[in-house]
Amino acid sequence: MKPNSQLFGQQMNSAARDKLRIRNARLQDAHELAPHMRDADKQEVAVLANVSPLEALTMAFADPAEKRVLTIELPNGQIGAIAGVSTNPSRNKLKIGMPWLLGSDALFKDHWREFCRRSREGFARLDLAYDRYENYVWIGNPTHLRWLKRMGARFGTPVPHGLNRRLFVRFCLDARKIKPVNRRA
Repeated sequence: MKPNSQLFGQQMNSAARDKLRIRNARLQDAHELAPHMRDADKQEVAVLANVSPLEALTMAFADPAEKRVLTIELPNGQIGAIAGVSTNPSRNKLKIGMPWLLGSDALFKDHWREFCRRSREGFARLDLAYDRYENYVWIGNPTHLRWLKRMGARFGTPVPHGLNRRLFVRFCLDARKIKPVNRRA
């Protein structure tokens, strides 16, 4: 009797699920991810700041405003993404975090569902009691726009932004709405 390929596929997907590892980032992770960064992410850092993928990734380790930098490691041990949050100096009493994420095709193509499912956990690990997250995303990066929309982001109108004055859209996430749900309660 042949195994049901659909059922087998579901079993394989279930077995492969929950294999992404979220951990504190190391500088070496930036060196490993840079050559495998998604084209859209490479283009975004280039149009925003005229920097290479490696420069964009290593800046996070040198910036004192970076409060936390995390790595998303794939099941095979490769680096799937590096993400962080900087504190945005605010004129009011709100604590505003500026999140960012740069990743590989392998994460977004092979592990999209798990990545989306575990994104709240990632934000919780980045969170340093922020009230809100705000930043800009390049309109030429539809994968990030789709992910942010799924996370509940609200978007502004596209505006010229960055060194090359390309169109970026400001997004805002209410930190209270992206906290992971405690399923044991």
